Amino acid sequence: MGSTFIPSRCAHIDTVGSNVLIRGNMPLVGDDLRYAYDEIQIATELDLDSMSFVEVPIIDCVGERQQFSAIMKAFGVDAGRSFPTSFWPWWNQTGYDPNGFLGGQLITDVVEREGTVVWRPFEGLPSDTDPDVFLGAPGWDYNGFIDHLIDMMAVLENTAVYMHCQLGADRTGAAHIGYLMRGKGLNLADASAVANSSTSAGAPNADYQRLVEAYSTFIQPV
Repeated sequence: MGSTFIPSRCAHIDTVGSNVLIRGNMPLVGDDLRYAYDEIQIATELDLDSMSFVEVPIIDCVGERQQFSAIMKAFGVDAGRSFPTSFWPWWNQTGYDPNGFLGGQLITDVVEREGTVVWRPFEGLPSDTDPDVFLGAPGWDYNGFIDHLIDMMAVLENTAVYMHCQLGADRTGAAHIGYLMRGKGLNLADASAVANSSTSAGAPNADYQRLVEAYSTFIQPV
């Protein structure tokens, strides 16, 4: 299921100016792992053909290597050359910009258009772990991920931003909740209620719920 796009796990969740934000699960279909551009467009009922496209994969380049490589290939990036498995953990690599835009075109058998990738994964917060490591330390930096997502929505023009993880539930759900808290001023309970009901993916797992709880305290201290 992780490599197959599921329409019910995909939703248009915000519009900022001429930009739209979409959440979903792994956007790949078929035995050849084609990028699910048309399927995303149908699921969201958005006219993506009139927009630039930014892919935000919240996945790693080792455990999810096959999917990672397929996504990068769709946007004209050679994962084997640019991001070998030795590149992980990415935050130890010299000169890598986690906010950088990779590639320049989205190419599938049904579309060829302007498209780029922004790759900066994060992970959930295990129990009995210092939240600062996962919120702001180089590497996981959930806080930086949310800030950059908000920045992209503010400064890009006429762009569709598609963020996802493998199943569209845990990392994606946490990203959605954090975005609503930081970008829209919702409290944790309200942001969670909106995000958790926005698709069929449901709520994030316990590690990611701990992460957004820690983030809530970070941005809205008591």
